[in-house]
Amino acid sequence: MPIIIQFIQDGETHIYEVDDATLVINGTANRDGNTLQFNGEGELSVVGFAPWAGTQMVVSIGELNVRHEPNTVHDKMTSIPKGTELLVVPETTESIGYLWRQIISPIGFSGKWVAQQQVGSDFKYIVSPDEYVPDPEPDPIPEPMFVAQAVSAETADFEPAPLTGRFQLVEKQGPLGKYTALAIDGDTKPRLGVNIREFPHFGIPQWKWADPNMREKYCATVRDLGMKWIRFFTPHITYSSLQENLDRIQETLDVMAKHDLLAVVCLADSLADVGMFPKEDGDWHHKGTPMGHCHKDYFNTNAFRNAYHPYVKDVVSAFKDHAGVGMWQLMNEPAIYMPPATDEDVTGFARWVDETSAMIYEMDTVHPIGIGMINVSHIKPPHQPQQQFAVDFYSQRKHIHIVTCHSYQSIHNGDANAAWDLEDDCMADIHAAAKTGRAMFWTEFGASQAGNRTASTKRFLNRQLLENRASAALQWGFMITDNDTGVGDRHFGWSPANINKEYRELTQLFASYPPQLAQL
Repeated sequence: MPIIIQFIQDGETHIYEVDDATLVINGTANRDGNTLQFNGEGELSVVGFAPWAGTQMVVSIGELNVRHEPNTVHDKMTSIPKGTELLVVPETTESIGYLWRQIISPIGFSGKWVAQQQVGSDFKYIVSPDEYVPDPEPDPIPEPMFVAQAVSAETADFEPAPLTGRFQLVEKQGPLGKYTALAIDGDTKPRLGVNIREFPHFGIPQWKWADPNMREKYCATVRDLGMKWIRFFTPHITYSSLQENLDRIQETLDVMAKHDLLAVVCLADSLADVGMFPKEDGDWHHKGTPMGHCHKDYFNTNAFRNAYHPYVKDVVSAFKDHAGVGMWQLMNEPAIYMPPATDEDVTGFARWVDETSAMIYEMDTVHPIGIGMINVSHIKPPHQPQQQFAVDFYSQRKHIHIVTCHSYQSIHNGDANAAWDLEDDCMADIHAAAKTGRAMFWTEFGASQAGNRTASTKRFLNRQLLENRASAALQWGFMITDNDTGVGDRHFGWSPANINKEYRELTQLFASYPPQLAQL
């Protein structure tokens, strides 16, 4: 049990708890019941963590993970909310790109570790009491930068706002009936691609082993396989200035355009794990949501107008005429957390989609826009029928041109003939896209290593490109080096490193994926 130590000095009382430590009495002290009385020569000390020798800090983000060791690879012990006061050791320890401090108190966390900040970043997770800024009372909802037209499903013009350049939406006939394809310079055949979410950020501390000079080889490999798309996420909390971020995006798009490739430019990440969102929005990713997903109040309170909207405007205005841009995606896997979603939550989420997509379209009518959800089940209230909800939702999103979905085979599922996780759920989005005149993209997919990855991937592509007529499908976690440089994915990625199976077989599949695509 902890020992409570109370100092009374100069009229002030200081109380400390000591645990995982030894209380040492040096000199003469008389014991009277539970009281130790010193004769002036006695000394009280602690072997272990002495709380009075610590540094006072306050958690400054919404939710902070406590670790057993200073290493983000290890499972977290628990998490503590913003405003929690910590006593930590004065010294910091650098490990895997972060500065860490060991906790003295609260007593239950004594000896555990928290990250103070990423090396090279000014964004801190714990700060001194003088630096701490509590959450303010909510301000009145500001006027939107752009106001999208509100329509109902009954009166909606299902067609999205027209595109005015090399990208067009074209109605076609497929095995399941009419559908809409994305035409690029008049070519409507489906195209494959890859995800390299960290592509602009090669070489920053988080991906310090990934060489920016390797972008040329990445793009050449994708091009030589006959692929067209690379998807990446634009922001990162490590940048000290917007210009530094824009310069890296510019370098990446320049290399892609040189190889005649197109980017799915994802403007933020809902997940918190790698910090790919405007750093001013950090608190919204640490409010007890799974994997640090953006909390639904971010949409409900219109907090997206504060930092995200200006960032999106800066990125789109900078690159709307770049030959490497193929599509804008609002966010990676946004959803309504914590569930269940309510009708009011859907209204807030839809307002974010409408205002953001209208803002982009006002600047750029050439490139199509997608949302980035896994599928509509992640925003659907429980009482709503999924198919009708999907049609109603997409039909009202006037500036959304492409429906995007994600699907992965279950990690432990080796059945190459079985549908993947959430794949059947995504059929509501696929049918809604066909009914409302929008093209369909799979912006993430990946087969499990539990079975034959090549056979599983072929089944998925045959169903989604040949039968359901998606316009694109992008493999997750692409990496071309023999060793994991920190950008691969051990479960679903595609790389020659030992962590992934069947790199050569999947390469052959992608390079030869079927000739019928040319006629679609």
